[in-house]
Order: sequence, then structure tokens, then C-alpha cells
Amino acid sequence: MRRILALLLALAMLSGLCLTGCGKNEDPSVETTAATEPSATVPADGNPNDVTCKGTYTVPTPDSTVVATLGDWKLTNSLLQAYYWAAVASYPEDADSAPDFSQPLDVQECPVDGVNSWQQFFLRQALDAWHRDAALIQMGTDEGTPTIEAYQPDPEKHAEYLVEPAAIDYFYGYYSKSYKPNELHQAYLDNLPETLDGIARENGQSGLEALAADFAGVSGDVLTEYAEVVNRAYMYFTERCYYIDPTEDEIAQFRQEHPNSASGVSVDIRHLLVVPEGEVADDGTVTASEDSWHNAEIKAKAFLAQFNASPNDVNFAKLANANSADRGSALNGGLYQNLLPGDLADPLDSWCFAPERQAGDVELIRSQCGYHIVYIHGITDLGQEQARQELVAQQAAQLVQEAVQKYPVKFSFDKIQLGTAPQQGEPLTVDQLLYPDVAHERFPFVPIYLQQDYPNSPYGAYKLSSHGCGITALAMLASYMMDTEMTPHELAARYGYYCGLHGSDTKMFDTIPPELGFFVDKCLFNWEGVPEALQEGKMIITLQHAGHFTTSGHFLVLAGDNGDGTYIVRDSNVYNYRRLDGHRIDGFTEMDIKRAAAFYRVYQPKIVRIPMCARCGDLTDVPTAMFSGEYQCAKCHTALERRGNFLSICG
Repeated sequence: MRRILALLLALAMLSGLCLTGCGKNEDPSVETTAATEPSATVPADGNPNDVTCKGTYTVPTPDSTVVATLGDWKLTNSLLQAYYWAAVASYPEDADSAPDFSQPLDVQECPVDGVNSWQQFFLRQALDAWHRDAALIQMGTDEGTPTIEAYQPDPEKHAEYLVEPAAIDYFYGYYSKSYKPNELHQAYLDNLPETLDGIARENGQSGLEALAADFAGVSGDVLTEYAEVVNRAYMYFTERCYYIDPTEDEIAQFRQEHPNSASGVSVDIRHLLVVPEGEVADDGTVTASEDSWHNAEIKAKAFLAQFNASPNDVNFAKLANANSADRGSALNGGLYQNLLPGDLADPLDSWCFAPERQAGDVELIRSQCGYHIVYIHGITDLGQEQARQELVAQQAAQLVQEAVQKYPVKFSFDKIQLGTAPQQGEPLTVDQLLYPDVAHERFPFVPIYLQQDYPNSPYGAYKLSSHGCGITALAMLASYMMDTEMTPHELAARYGYYCGLHGSDTKMFDTIPPELGFFVDKCLFNWEGVPEALQEGKMIITLQHAGHFTTSGHFLVLAGDNGDGTYIVRDSNVYNYRRLDGHRIDGFTEMDIKRAAAFYRVYQPKIVRIPMCARCGDLTDVPTAMFSGEYQCAKCHTALERRGNFLSICG
């Protein structure tokens, strides 16, 4: 991480850590020695075009004058207090140069950053932080999010057919020119006052108003505004970081130019657990008779033989999903990722990290939790992984720098005013304010892809626009289930051979999902069971014969129960959105759907939390004894990496 921070130093001088600041964490009951009076005095006024404009910005009560504008966002003196005192609170306690925080900052000389006082130093940090946040938000408004080259929507067709649909927010690319927080993000923004009130009470304060006054000498509304601006910047930063995905060649080139000392490997495994009959402790440790252990071994060997009959990653995933007693990892095909030497308990650790170990190796191993069939899903060189993390951090920093350069700001330094803040008790950090991103839901609802938006994309011997409703329905479902953008163009290129004389081969709805990371639950041939499945959070792909939705054949995604007798339908045919009344309210009746349905492929619910993960799981009914410490799932690992980059750049 230190290497990553060094790469970001040109853009950010603050770490996102919980650090000391002005008067924080002082116990009033402890007698302290009187602070030495600072030797410096208030400096003379300086350059009116930078932070040295005033020798001191301190006033008894700052006003609400606007001191900068960037697009729709304004920096007032009120909001500036929050940014300023956040900069003070975040200053590293182990820095080579630091002020005496018990004394006024405008009378202390600052030896860094080319300014005259520490007040001017922290003011510059605050203004830069607001500039970065506002620039990211404005970039989101003006540029939105990227779309792939194959996405070629017809503006006239969109204007004609996508005028009234209630589900218009879910259309891929429809708002690509203006980013909008997804539903979970927006709910977090709407709930910020309650969140801040909770933080206050955890810190022993009476509520939001007390927290705001102590932190920055402002009102609760101003602190809420500060949290909203920071989070909107973070949410757009997160969205853009989804598209930072350097290739192996780019990573290798970066590693060559920026050598690192990391050595060793991490492993990803798939795992199927067979537990003997007996007493199972909360941590998964088993107490059982030797006969029970013997029976469990026979059962495990039968699973291993079944796998060896067709040994590949997908078959192991399906086998683990259907049979593993570790129901936590079974959800995602027995997968545990980013394991380092020592993470697993012996004898699992010894086998996984043996020098001769290779991807594809499989072994039956007995531990205190039962019999494990362990399959090496992948091996990662740690030097290559560190290079990837550093390159991603560098590209994220470049994104922020691009936003700042694209949206310059002129500050009215002569109008700036700064007040005082007690900052007693636990300091409030930017990290505490950010959307937690624990459920990892980039797509909280099924997005809508339209076949007609990919007019040049082949699908087997045909065009995706004319024959691709099946692969488009699968793309909608896959993007939702895996929280990864999987467009119909991309899936058609990967699985195009499934398109035959009669359209999509229905076997792809069974074979492709396990390759992508989710699994079929069952197949129904009548409506009975469909409402219950949707109420349980399961998604469904249905084939429709000639009827309400089509004159020939058409695949749809059933994406939820509205609770009012109507059901959410994701439809890939743009022409249906003007023709069918159900799209105007985003709800179709049972009769609309079932009258021409041939089948319903039901899929297991989306995985948003990994039970074994110490950050997002609940650690119940999972064999934690498999691990010598805490396990962190791959999605949490990625989310924290992204969060750390934001705090390093913008925090």
C-alpha cells in the first residue's frame, strides 16, 4: 500500500486514516502542562489569487457566502468549514512537520507547501478536496459512464419507443451521458441524516447537531451536505473504476517499469465438503465415530470419481453447488479466493501451497471439519498482483486528475472565512461517511439490454438484433447476478454458436450460467411455483410462444413480484415498449405471462454476501475452522481496494 500511496502523492497529501487533529481525544479530567505560546504572529496578507490572500481567515462566525462554483455545485463558507476541519483532523500524526494543534493555526509558520501559516496549508487541502469531489460529480453529469463500441442505439427509435416505460432508468446506456446513483446508492444518500445521527451516538454525542458542531462548528444540515458531496464523488468514482481493468500485458509492462519485491503466490480454490454424521461445533469441527468417518470418505470418493469423469472447473462448481456441506461456499460453486500461505488450517494449507501445486490439481483431504475435495481454481503471482493494484491505483488517480483539469475552479479567496471547532472526542473521518459497499451490488436490479442497440453484432449466422433475444435475456440476468457488465454483444461473441435455425438453443440457459458463476435451481413447465420463486428472490428466464409478447417466439426475464398482482418483466425488444401497456407501469399480469409460456428456468438467488467473509458474511453455519484467521471474499477485497484508492486520492 505504501507504494500505491507514493504513486498518488502528487494528487493527495492526506491519508484516509483516523488521525489526531486540533484538540481531539483529550481527557478534560487529566491535568496537562500549559502549551508553549507560538513564536510566530499572523503573517501579512499575500497573493489575492491563492491561499496566502489573507494572513488570517479566522472570524467569530463564518457566513454562508459562495466562494467557488463548479457546474451545479457551490462551495459556501459554511460547507468549507467541514472540508477545512476534515483536513485538520486527517493530518498524519507522524508527519515530519506538524503544528501545535492546541494553538491557533493562523499564527504558526508552515514549512511545507509554500504557504505562510498552517491555516493556509489546511485551507489549500480543503479547497483541493472540494475541487476533486465537485469535478468528479460534474464529470458524471457531463460524461456519464462508458459504453462498449458495439452499443449503437438509434436515437430516433429510442425517442419513439422509450418515452413512457416506467423502467426507463434500467435501460443500458439510456443515461450513459449523465451518471445517476443506483437505487442502493440513492437510498444511502437519502438516509444520510439518520446515518450521521447514528455515528454521533456511537461516539457518545447526543445526535447529528452535536456531531456537526463538534467536528466543524456547523449545523447538521451542513455536515449532511458535506457527506452528500463526498459520497456522490465516491459513487461516480466507483462506477468509473469498474472500467479500470488493465490487461496482463499492461500489468507486465508496468511491473517491468516499477519493480516490486513481492514474492510467493496466492491461490483460488474450489472446495466440496463432506461431513461425517456426528456432533458439529459452531466452528465446523466434527466429533464422530470412525464408522461415520469411513462412510464420509466413501461418499467423498464417489464425488471425486464423478468429477474425474469430466474434470473441469465448471463441473466442479456444479458438483460443489449441489453437494457441499459448506453451504457458504456452495453458493458460488465452492469458491474461495485470494488465499495466502497460512490462511487455511493444516492440512489444507500444506497441500494448497506445496511448491509443485498447479491450477487444475485436485485432492481428497481429511481435516477436523470432514473430508474436503479441493480443486485449484487458479494461482496468482503476488508480484504480478501488486503490480496490478499499483497500476489500477495510478489509473484511478489519473481519472481524478483528468476531472480536475477539465473543470478548473476560481476561488474567491478574499471572501473565505474560517471559524473554530472543538473537535473533542473521536474524530470524524471521511472513511466513516462513505457508502459501505458491503453487498457489492453494482446492479441491484436487472438491467435492460435491447437487441436493436447492437445492429452490427453477429449471433452465430444471424444478427443479434433479429435473432438474439435469448442471449440478450441471458446477458440481462448475468449482469445482475454477477454485478458485472455482461452485454449481449459480449456473450454473443463468446457463445454465438448456440444460435440455430430456430433461434437460441435452450440448453445455453443451463450450461452458460455455471461458467459465469450462478446456477439453475429448477425448470418449471407451468405457472405453479413461479410467484413463490420470485418472492424468494429467484430470477426466471421464460420462453414465450406466439401471444402477448411476440408473434413467433421470444425470451424474457421475470425479474420480480411487484406485490400488487403484477410482475416485473425485462424485455429485449424495443418495439414492445410502446405496444404493451405493461411496460408503461413496469408490471405484467399472470395471464400476460403464462398464456404463451413454454417453460420457466428458475435460478438460485443472487449472491450478495459470502457467509464465510469476515466483512460481509455472518459466519453462521460455516466451517470457520478451515481457516487459521479471518477470510475476506474477493468482492470485499476489491471494494476495499477501490475505497482505499479513493481515500488516498480524495480523502
